[in-house]
Amino acid sequence: MFQCLTEQLRKLRRVRADRVVAELTHNRNLATEHLAAVTSRLHEIEVKFAADLGELRNLSGSISGDGTNRRVLEATTRELRAAESLLEKQQALYQVLVAEAKAPQCL
Repeated sequence: MFQCLTEQLRKLRRVRADRVVAELTHNRNLATEHLAAVTSRLHEIEVKFAADLGELRNLSGSISGDGTNRRVLEATTRELRAAESLLEKQQALYQVLVAEAKAPQCL
């Protein structure tokens, strides 16, 4: 009786293991097919946009906040601020010179 029960449990475990192996194999095959389909689609996209990939990479870098365009914008903004500051100083100096030209005795 014990031998018969042990044998039946062994068969049951074998059947369960076979089912698990079959399910995992099926999932692996589905994943492989999905990977092939996605890889094929990616290849089509790369072929379609091959000329623009460099620009797309630059855009991808700018999304993260560290792209070339972002650095150029920041440098240009700094230059603009410096130029505006210099302009304000020169306008102030111009106003002083105009005021002195109108009243030279105040020098």
